[in-house]
Amino acid sequence: MKTNTGLLILVVSVVFIVLASGCTQQLAGKGQAEKGSNTSTLSLGSLCSGEAECAYFCLSNMGRCISYCEQNKNNALCEIVIQSQTSIQPQQNNQTGTTLKIEPIKETCTSNPNPTFTAAFTDNSKILNIFPVGNLPFGNPGTQVRTYINMKQENSTVLVPVYAPINSTLKKITYSNRTLRDQMVRAEYRLDFQVSCEVTYAFDHLAAIADRFKGVSPATPANNTGTGAMVSIPVTAGELVGYTDRNFINGNWDFFVLNTAHNETFINPSRWTSDHSKHGVCPYDYYTDNLKSEYYSLLLKSRDSDKPSCRTVSRDIPGTLSGGWFQGNSTEVQGSRLAVASFADMVDLEIVRDNQPRFFIRDANAGVVKPEKVTAGNTVCYYDREQNIHIFLRLLSDTEISLATGVRECPLTPPAANEAWIR
Repeated sequence: MKTNTGLLILVVSVVFIVLASGCTQQLAGKGQAEKGSNTSTLSLGSLCSGEAECAYFCLSNMGRCISYCEQNKNNALCEIVIQSQTSIQPQQNNQTGTTLKIEPIKETCTSNPNPTFTAAFTDNSKILNIFPVGNLPFGNPGTQVRTYINMKQENSTVLVPVYAPINSTLKKITYSNRTLRDQMVRAEYRLDFQVSCEVTYAFDHLAAIADRFKGVSPATPANNTGTGAMVSIPVTAGELVGYTDRNFINGNWDFFVLNTAHNETFINPSRWTSDHSKHGVCPYDYYTDNLKSEYYSLLLKSRDSDKPSCRTVSRDIPGTLSGGWFQGNSTEVQGSRLAVASFADMVDLEIVRDNQPRFFIRDANAGVVKPEKVTAGNTVCYYDREQNIHIFLRLLSDTEISLATGVRECPLTPPAANEAWIR
């Protein structure tokens, strides 16, 4: 099969630039490959193998997938990924009886790397607090760019409206079953919007969408978060787009922004390849001064902070333990990688290795030494009381650490840390 290069770049760009993983996400391609092809054995060269793996890889590596598909126009896997995200036809809204006209996906967009959000994205009086960006990135890729909105629980069954913060275009409606806390499953929505050529934003874990969109939304929930309806629907600042029911299981929902004009700073940029890491920004920095101040007052902060911070996607702090560490040629999406960072008054640490369970520790001791305070030549031990395990780390230099793990509380005599990690 032959693929027009211009159409390929256009569709793949529109599909992937507005996505964010937050929660672990996979694209499940539809459409037919060449006769007799088995999608589980197809690949995008050395980038990935199989439909599910490649769809997930491309979700966070749009540019590399576009480049490969441009040079391999007859690759059936490129065809499947593209066909799974084709635009949906206008349908009648069963509730209102009206037909929503969907604009065709356009190749052009307006450049604006610094838009101003003018409308509150929800009823701010219902917000309990907001988690800043910069979550640990490896165990659940995409979470590093998300801010989590915790809602007050009074009248928790009453839906709370969600609004567009700026004039923008709804690009994708995802409706899928989500496995949440305690392995409970429910159907939720995600809405992806484009503001300009550079800036996109998304709301995830919504309980419902505005009536206006129901006629073009998927009718039944998918079993993955990759499938959805590709649309092009203009919305205005302050327009109702959906509802949160305060997420009856997790207690929060997501709001995040990507800006391709922004390039995040890492100690070793070659380790960080996803759009979430490279282009993630704080949504509240784009608001007018009064709304920005209100949202910043809701951000969680630690006891030793004078003022709240939205943080950055990168938790790398030169000369300290804080941030990402790796072994060999690993990157944020493959190989052995370690992240350690403070969160409010706690310290979180995770180790992810290919084909192995995630190792995670949370030290909730209020007096714990935070990784950003650990400098070269010093050691620290973190203990997870609930799991009854500890991890001992020694910062050998600005670019190298060693570690050892064990059961029970941190030992009085430091163990011989024997596993090396580098930036």
